[in-house]
Amino acid sequence: MARARPRRAPVPFHAVPPVAAAEARFPAAVAGEQYERYAKSVWAQANRWLTIHWARASEHATTALDVRQRLRAVAAVDINRHLYPQEEQLLSEIVHASWAASSSPDAS
Repeated sequence: MARARPRRAPVPFHAVPPVAAAEARFPAAVAGEQYERYAKSVWAQANRWLTIHWARASEHATTALDVRQRLRAVAAVDINRHLYPQEEQLLSEIVHASWAASSSPDAS
């Protein structure tokens, strides 16, 4: 006589996968990682993160350094530690690129 096996629950199928929470966080680097490699792998994620936080950080800012300091604090909270030099450089590059784009006369 065959043993009765417990019935398994069906595997759920989602047409649209849920949005990952990691996308909303600043991309963390590994200590000692080469900057070029790190920046190449997380550039798109860093720009998405910047888009989420840009409006609030640049609300009353007069310079790009003001915005960078505010975003640096947000990134440190996201990572839950002080930023590594690679993360500092990436943050500076994306902030200054966005600041230049938003303050150019063509930006509307």
